[in-house]
Amino acid sequence: FDFCDDPGLKLARYWPRACRQAAAAVSESGVLPVASAASRAFGELFPAIPPAGASPLQQLAADLDLATGPQLFVLEDVTGAGKTEAALLLAHRLMAADRADGLYFALPTMATAGAMYARLGEVYGRLFASGTRPSIVLAHGMRDLDPRFRQSLLSPGAPEDDYADAGAEGPEAAGLRCNAWLADSRKKALLAQVGAGTLDQGLLGILQARHQSLRLLGLFGKVLVCDEVHASDPYVHELLCILLHFHAAAGGSAILLSATLPTKMRAGLLEAWARGRGDAPMRPCQHAYPLLTQAGVAELPVATRPDVARQVRVCRLDSIDAVLDLLLRAAEAGHCACWIRNTVG
Repeated sequence: FDFCDDPGLKLARYWPRACRQAAAAVSESGVLPVASAASRAFGELFPAIPPAGASPLQQLAADLDLATGPQLFVLEDVTGAGKTEAALLLAHRLMAADRADGLYFALPTMATAGAMYARLGEVYGRLFASGTRPSIVLAHGMRDLDPRFRQSLLSPGAPEDDYADAGAEGPEAAGLRCNAWLADSRKKALLAQVGAGTLDQGLLGILQARHQSLRLLGLFGKVLVCDEVHASDPYVHELLCILLHFHAAAGGSAILLSATLPTKMRAGLLEAWARGRGDAPMRPCQHAYPLLTQAGVAELPVATRPDVARQVRVCRLDSIDAVLDLLLRAAEAGHCACWIRNTVG
């Protein structure tokens, strides 16, 4: 807003000028929604993965019918089954259907958030219409130490060349790009069209913390993707349930990922979501694994991709002497053994 030093300027003349300046400022801030891309096939969204190489979970995410209104999906599958790509495909389908205009990928640690930030940088441009300028932000307390994030910042009004390499169309070739205004404070980070960060950045939206409502506003209209939800302790699990309640009440969609989600925890998350929507809670009935749950619709067992399938034999030992004997026999046979105890004498 340029300073106006005309003492005779009346409000009737100043107000239209101020409105034009405000419109320009909001546009340059990068906070406005960006047009989503039309529906893309799995191979278009992830060209490095041939369509024939899609896992059963990814194929199901591509084929299942979206219900009306906000959606909650719970994806349970083994490590390496492609849960991240399945979640991004579902988020893309929701965005293409005008059910969302962005996404936030929440992870339990700063290390995993940084890794996801790099992975999203390879694909997030394909979620939006060609020629648009979406921002992707890294949201955690140590992000300023990440050189990729520092190099991604663009000043307001940056030329289109800064978003895409010469000869490339749209942001797909740009890698990681973020409007500097969105990135100058963590409290504004969730306003970016795409975000990768720690779960606590979203949980601050339902705690008695400063700028709490601004964080909820940042999640408004976005797909909230939470990875490794099994890693939550009882306190964080309860906070996540409250966040899902608020997000559902605001009309947002969510996708939860886990390799080892207990049935009781899944039931709590589904119940919190249903409460926010004003619906009857969906009671988990399936004990199949892997499993894709579409809240309020169905629990869909999923086949396991052969190269990540494992067989584990479990036997019961009823005494410490039996454990010691087993360890000794394993050592004598040249095998590896690991004894994990919750109390150590």
